[in-house]
Amino acid sequence: MRILYWIPFFLPDTGGMETLSAGLLPELVKRGHQLTVVASHGSTPVPDETDYQGIPIYRFHFRSAVRRENLGQLLKIRKRVAALKRAFKSDLVHIHVSDPSGFFHLQTLQAHPSPTLVSLHTDLTDLVNTSSDSLMGQLLIKADWITCVSKATLENAIRCKPEIANHSSVIYNGIKTPGITPDLLPFDPPILLCLGRLIPIKNFDLVIEAMVILVKRYPHLRLTIAGDGIQREELQDLTVSLKLEGQVEFIGWVPQEDVQEVLNKATLLVLPSRREGLPMAALEAAHMARPIITTDVGGNPEIVLHRQTGLIVRVGDMQGLVEAIAYLLDHPQLAQEMGHAARLHAQEVFNLEKTADAYDKIYRKLYLSPKSPLNS
Repeated sequence: MRILYWIPFFLPDTGGMETLSAGLLPELVKRGHQLTVVASHGSTPVPDETDYQGIPIYRFHFRSAVRRENLGQLLKIRKRVAALKRAFKSDLVHIHVSDPSGFFHLQTLQAHPSPTLVSLHTDLTDLVNTSSDSLMGQLLIKADWITCVSKATLENAIRCKPEIANHSSVIYNGIKTPGITPDLLPFDPPILLCLGRLIPIKNFDLVIEAMVILVKRYPHLRLTIAGDGIQREELQDLTVSLKLEGQVEFIGWVPQEDVQEVLNKATLLVLPSRREGLPMAALEAAHMARPIITTDVGGNPEIVLHRQTGLIVRVGDMQGLVEAIAYLLDHPQLAQEMGHAARLHAQEVFNLEKTADAYDKIYRKLYLSPKSPLNS
């Protein structure tokens, strides 16, 4: 099957969807699919046309055109997207939603009609308009099937748009089993890890503030912040203002091939997010046998089984976060057992082969639908 795989960004830009797609695309090729990727240009300058392991990648300036409301650029991009659709003749469009690029899919539906699969990676919040005449509403209405990355995300989507209930399902994100053996958790010194984009919804500033309390009890404790983003300077300034320069280290963006090594040096992952779908950082930590402390939002409780593979705290609960970290630092054997349980849970539920098989099954189901070119 020919799949037009539509994603907000792609490597070298990194994030949860990029990490998922980097592993998923080759698996889909193994299952007999021919793929072409459509993405927005991101923060890293790259040509409009590249490839990834032989898979063509077409990048467009979707975001800047929409943001600037540049009619000429919008029309030019729409023309290019329509031409790509006609040339590729996809059997299915798989669009991962998180940015305004979906507008260009809707604007070019007639260039080459085919079934559409929409994947939601986070909850539809009050900030997202799902009315029938909105971009998100139109994407959901016109989708032949909708997948969500967690049960919580699916329940939220159905609450916002009840009419999708009979053609929607959950497909968990998955990653490949790490090629290196997880080390035992280090406690001399213990190292907390925050891994992900440095943006407000990750709430990493709360962990830095918690360090003020924690280092009084654990003077050798260290915090590593791995990632980059719009909040980096703000978080670094906060670290300086709290006089934590010796305890908090910013290591910047980590290439995907080095993430496992970074996790192997950590005692536990701390992810105090305000909002999540199914965070890839947590999946990667679980596969590396790291216990996880996270919040009770989105799919987090589906990854972190409270008191079995980690600990769940309420969003913004500083005291609860401090107590959870202290509990694992005071009980190293239990922390080790939680990490082992996290790895087993991740291998069983969040593995790449299961994710690829689940998408492959839906692709083939939609290929046989009345809207498929096969039946036109």
